[in-house]
Amino acid sequence: MKILTCLFGLASIGLIEGAPFQNLGFEEANTNGLSLGAVGPIAQLLPGWQLFRGNEAFTSIGYDAFEVPRESINDDHVFPRPLEGQFSLQLYPDHTLNYFLVQRGTVPADARTLSLTYSGWPWVASINGEDVTPQNRPITFGPFSVSGDVSKFAGQTVDLVLRTSFSSIPTVGDAYELDAIRFSVPEPCTALMGLAGTALVLAARLLKRRGSSNANCTFQSELSPKLVTVFEAHEHTHKL
Repeated sequence: MKILTCLFGLASIGLIEGAPFQNLGFEEANTNGLSLGAVGPIAQLLPGWQLFRGNEAFTSIGYDAFEVPRESINDDHVFPRPLEGQFSLQLYPDHTLNYFLVQRGTVPADARTLSLTYSGWPWVASINGEDVTPQNRPITFGPFSVSGDVSKFAGQTVDLVLRTSFSSIPTVGDAYELDAIRFSVPEPCTALMGLAGTALVLAARLLKRRGSSNANCTFQSELSPKLVTVFEAHEHTHKL
């Protein structure tokens, strides 16, 4: 917890309050002028993020480097392939200290969950020091997705930290690969369908409450016969 508190303080320096999160899928990496295996500024290869190993902040990482340096942005030119899109973040741990990937930003106002995809050793996401994705996830050799509820943070400017969970027993070729971090929001069509259903119920009830036959006929004459039938069918289903 002390390490996370320290990271929050470091990560907040120079970051804009209220800015949306950026580069959650690592697709904003700029590899211009870099050859495969080269080392580049973290601001260029990992924009929006700060990377720590323990309390040590990185200023540069590799571009499609294999184990040297241990921290690298991988693209789709060589193995291992990104988990999604063109770029993934890959780290080769030494099993003594965890990595922390840190960014301050505003959670979308209608966000419900945060999800991420990893391969190899697992990652855990936390917001303002509170874990929002499960711990003790399995070690995988292919894409594995986890998610957690973040609705309580919707609309707030927060500190997002993704940390590795190392083992004291290394395995051959083990690595932490991370990709596809995203906040999920309700589908627009779902919300519209709910509103449409409510409108149908209200319209059907209004039809029924018309006491006089003349008033009822006048109201129905303003609607198409098919729509009136839909209203009455929806009202019948609602009662059932």
